[in-house]
Amino acid sequence: MRGGGYGTNTSKWSVDLDDGRRVFVKLALDEVAAGWLRSEARFYGAVSTSFVPALVAWHDANDDTFLVLEDLTDAHWPPPWSQTQISLVPDTLDAVHATPPPFGLPLLDDMRDHLDGWPAVAADAEPLLATGLCSVEWLAGASRPRRGLGGRHACR
Repeated sequence: MRGGGYGTNTSKWSVDLDDGRRVFVKLALDEVAAGWLRSEARFYGAVSTSFVPALVAWHDANDDTFLVLEDLTDAHWPPPWSQTQISLVPDTLDAVHATPPPFGLPLLDDMRDHLDGWPAVAADAEPLLATGLCSVEWLAGASRPRRGLGGRHACR
């Protein structure tokens, strides 16, 4: 499947392997996506914890850049949340906070302007609206500047 929404520069597949495992494969379709996958591969190669899928394979040669990860399709994706799951959230957030970022990844502050998706949404809101995350009415209200929000919004 080709990436949807605003990210159409990757192809993604869920693949059944001969040994019975299922993996998730991301293939870069351009150099921008290849750069993102290189950063993602550095992350998965350096961080192995319970809150990230396992890195299965990585390839970056001969104009082919792809990442193969543990497929989490069959995992439980709340809602609904059980009380047990809710009680695990603070511990998981503590583990995320305690995990240092791998060396060599770009800093978020250096990419902040590039990652601001609101201009893309303003130019064509249909991909966002098609996700069902927010309504036309919500988007109209969120696109108006509000005091105290600092220009940042979230759908839900």
